[in-house]
Amino acid sequence: LVIDYSETLPWLLVTTLLVGLVAGAYPAYLITKTSPMDALRDGGGKGAKGNFFRSLMLGLQFSISIFMMAMVLIMYFQNVKIENASKLYPKSAIISLQRLDIDSIQSRFDTLRNELIKISGVTHVSYSSLLPYQQSNSSTTAGATRGDKDSSFMLNQLRIDEHFLETYNIPLLKGRNFSAQFSADTVAEGVLAANVIVNELALHKFGFGSPAEAINQVYYDFPDADQREPRAYTIIGVVPDQNFQGFHNKIKPTVFYMFAEDYAFASIRVEGAQMAETLSKVEEVWQEIVPDYPIQSEYLEDTFQNFFKIYGAMTAVFGGFAFIALTLSLIGLFGLAAFMAESKTKEIGIRKIMGASLLQIVRLLIWQFSKPVMWALLIALPLAYFASGAYLNFFADRVAMPEVIVVIAGGLSVLFAWIIVAIHAVKIARANPIRALRYE
Repeated sequence: LVIDYSETLPWLLVTTLLVGLVAGAYPAYLITKTSPMDALRDGGGKGAKGNFFRSLMLGLQFSISIFMMAMVLIMYFQNVKIENASKLYPKSAIISLQRLDIDSIQSRFDTLRNELIKISGVTHVSYSSLLPYQQSNSSTTAGATRGDKDSSFMLNQLRIDEHFLETYNIPLLKGRNFSAQFSADTVAEGVLAANVIVNELALHKFGFGSPAEAINQVYYDFPDADQREPRAYTIIGVVPDQNFQGFHNKIKPTVFYMFAEDYAFASIRVEGAQMAETLSKVEEVWQEIVPDYPIQSEYLEDTFQNFFKIYGAMTAVFGGFAFIALTLSLIGLFGLAAFMAESKTKEIGIRKIMGASLLQIVRLLIWQFSKPVMWALLIALPLAYFASGAYLNFFADRVAMPEVIVVIAGGLSVLFAWIIVAIHAVKIARANPIRALRYE
């Protein structure tokens, strides 16, 4: 993005001047409209019409600030939800090696793994086609009945090795893990049978009622006619539904299978050691085994943050605007409360002489000055509720009870308004009623 300040600054200057002129035009018009008699009696600013307009403007300000505060809270708690969900995988203990899908590197996988596992603190080394939190649309068409394409569905696919589930703490609900001792556990070109692991959503899509029922059951894929015959896949294990890709992706029916040609990432699990020192040793091993390619490594925590930071930035920016909007609203309420409190000085003095207590007067003033905020709630809260629903629809794992968060935002706005009004209310209510009766 290139900003041409010679073009931008004049527009900013003109806009500022126009806003200032328009903002000053209304009070200037009211001043010139006031009759000399009203001016001498200080009555130009009083009356139902003036009060209504002031309340209307203040209510609109609070409607905007309440709406923005509610959205900020929704975005914040949704971010917390995402971060908590990301802890499903040990991202702080994983170093990833990337772009391994090169023939000359793949031929050294076994050697690389054997050397990496010797490093102090490294407990697991696994290869896969994808890492958690990354986006991918890799899928295939599958069905429980061979050739029955009408009953087929899209099955998300992830290529892993036999160490992947253990590396990422993914439990098996039923069945067994992959093993290099079984040739059928590896998908091979030209072979029309293979063993796979599926998640719960996939087994229900195939029509199996439980993980135990799905074990040793067979399903088929639907390749193009000119490629090969349909391959039969035997389910040897079932894992729970987990949002592997995270964020706004829905949990999909997923199949895991071993296919070394598609491995593009290595996941190195480190326990009880300094990650920076371990990474340095990993780089030494890489340089020794794969000297002809530069290493491309990243902490899985950084992989997550690369995708997550946009949501944090959105919350911060929106929060800044919400703070400005709420501040302007409170300043407006502060000014209105000062103006209205001064006009009620004599009324309050009479009430005190007639026996009104300090608490009664403060409560009366707070209620009168809070009316614009109250009807602002009637506008802002429904709008915030529907807007938050539209925002949360982008996420598969949503924050619970967003309507409560919206109400909390409204409650905070009312609380701030009461504090501002109470400052003037207490000051006036504690004034000497004799001075109040002499007022004007």
